[in-house]
Amino acid sequence: MTTLVRNEQFLLIFLFKITPILFLTLRTQAAHVVCSFHKSHTTVLLRFRSVISKMDLFLFHHDQYKYFYNCSMYTTEEWNSFGVKRINLGLYCVITGVVIMLIYIPCAKTMLKPELWRLPCYKLMFLNAIIDIWGVFNTCFLLAYLSIEGVVYCSYPTFLYLYGTLIMALWGAQCCTVLILAFNRCVEFCQMPTLTRMFEGKNICFWYAIPIMWFFVLGMYITPCQFNSVVNMWMMDPYVGISGVQADRSLYENVILLNTNNMLTFVGLTTCYLFLILSIWYKSRNLHSVALGRVQRQVSIQACLICSIIYLTGGLYVFFEFFPEYVKPIYLTIDFFLFQWGFCGVPVIYICMNRTLRFGVIEFYMGLGGYDRRSEGTTNMFTSQDPPKSGSVLPSQNM
Repeated sequence: MTTLVRNEQFLLIFLFKITPILFLTLRTQAAHVVCSFHKSHTTVLLRFRSVISKMDLFLFHHDQYKYFYNCSMYTTEEWNSFGVKRINLGLYCVITGVVIMLIYIPCAKTMLKPELWRLPCYKLMFLNAIIDIWGVFNTCFLLAYLSIEGVVYCSYPTFLYLYGTLIMALWGAQCCTVLILAFNRCVEFCQMPTLTRMFEGKNICFWYAIPIMWFFVLGMYITPCQFNSVVNMWMMDPYVGISGVQADRSLYENVILLNTNNMLTFVGLTTCYLFLILSIWYKSRNLHSVALGRVQRQVSIQACLICSIIYLTGGLYVFFEFFPEYVKPIYLTIDFFLFQWGFCGVPVIYICMNRTLRFGVIEFYMGLGGYDRRSEGTTNMFTSQDPPKSGSVLPSQNM
């Protein structure tokens, strides 16, 4: 326990130390560009875009930020007139958010039970749950307000720029966490001690650090997305759907980091789940195990459901950025729902297909009502059998 605490302290110190170092290094590069501004305005802007972080642009080079995100062309009232108020959509988002929160919070609480928390897969699922709950707040409650008000970027430029950065960083952290969870499932299924030890004990801190660091990296460097009620989506271009705006769009047309994140996620998840599904199919065929066949079906269905949402969301977004001339309103609507249900869909899949978490949710609400689940004769799944070991296939069965 003492060793684990020391490692956690080291991890926190590392996170808080390395981030300012990266930040200050980038600021030094950006300052060099600004000093040579008088030589060639165009050349400087090109160099400026290539080295400066987007948060550094906002905090320390506000004149350049104003150049790319210019709201001086119209008054606030005129900008608001471009927005489209979507009251029905806002109400839908609020109702959806409430229902999902009522499911997800008990699910996350169930993951903290000792018999589950000792399994690495549930530790990773809990991290993903934290990201998803934040994502549900963004895509349901916050978006409901923005949709009902008919907000465009210049309605709240500072707030939308900063929060748009968090939106993109959160998306990257979710992709990274899901990819690690998929890799963990493959490792658990292989049941090789050398591999399973990578996720045991204090080693889980390393896997937690990867999405956390990726979140901070994207938060500093990625181009933020801005909400626009005209298309009802978070887009890189703050003026999308608004005609007559003359602006230099070269900064937020740079989506290399976002596309890299989406493509790596696509390739990584495809590889992991194909390996898992084919391995289960092969063992099921050789062992003629009914139980293993059930595991195969459950994992296959869950893999397809969870991954298909992420695949389609990331794929459509990349398509929008590469081929904006083919973007139609119906595609934006589809991508909005995919982006929203990339966060909201996970607890629905859990409650439908994960017996452990489903019983945990039932137990949670029965406890709120003053009922003792055990006294009613309902037996916890872990009371009649030993808890599954880290290397067993039972976690995959319940996932």
